[in-house]
Amino acid sequence: TKLATGEKAGIVNFWDMETGRKLFSTGVHSFGIRRLAFSPDGNLLAMAGDSPDILVKTLDVRTGEEISTFTGHDDRGSGVADIVVSPDGEQVATVSGDGSLKIWDAKTGEEALILIGATNVNAVDFSADGKYLATVSSDGTARKWDASSGEELVVYRIPGSLLEDVEITPDGTKIIVSGAGFVYGYVFGL
Repeated sequence: TKLATGEKAGIVNFWDMETGRKLFSTGVHSFGIRRLAFSPDGNLLAMAGDSPDILVKTLDVRTGEEISTFTGHDDRGSGVADIVVSPDGEQVATVSGDGSLKIWDAKTGEEALILIGATNVNAVDFSADGKYLATVSSDGTARKWDASSGEELVVYRIPGSLLEDVEITPDGTKIIVSGAGFVYGYVFGL
């Protein structure tokens, strides 16, 4: 029922989807906001600041109050490339231009897991059951990860392709990857 938009001034606006009326605004970042992601229940909003503000923050959507701030990405050139909230709203996954893929506790902002193996990651998505993550990278690879252990399970290679986005289908059986001028689907199995 709500829409969130980020401004270059670091302000998040919350809108009522039925009426189009602005509900409230809150300033949370020093610079612009690069990415926003709601938790599936709509009560938490995770957001990533635009470079050079590489902080990730979570807000309570009902009040606009900040819940936590995540620090730990090192790339001040491009910042956090993508952000997604787990289906249960307990974790946030982020990827950054520094090559890191991290999972955080959504409430405390503590780093829970660093996933090692991918470079130049552009996008991340949780499976609907929260057990897996999918990522895509500039090197033409898509990967399946175990979200609890951080183990890399499968690497899909798409030669000559700069992959920009990834989504796991709601039934968890496929990943959809895309780049400039193409979309591919892959069976999301072992």
